[in-house]
Amino acid sequence: MLLYRYEANPTTILGEWQDNAIDQAGHFLAQVYVRAPSPLNTFDVEVIDYAGRKIRRFVTCTEILNDITDVPVDGIVTIKISNAAIDEQFEVMMCFYTS
Repeated sequence: MLLYRYEANPTTILGEWQDNAIDQAGHFLAQVYVRAPSPLNTFDVEVIDYAGRKIRRFVTCTEILNDITDVPVDGIVTIKISNAAIDEQFEVMMCFYTS
């Protein structure tokens, strides 16, 4: 059951951006989707839990990242884009559900 969808359309500054989703205590992260408008843009993505642990890490993504691995999460979840080759507006989505 889909419980919450986090969506944002941020523009990276100096190749970086990050934001927090609402508290996801006892939920599962079902999807991480990040799309850059330019097919030439490479970037890294990290999903970080409330304690600062990197629970998902993707390096050197090109244009689109679409990960559908279920990962248990607890507390506030942060998504971070880094090392973007081009500063542009990204499309970001994370989907969470309860079991």
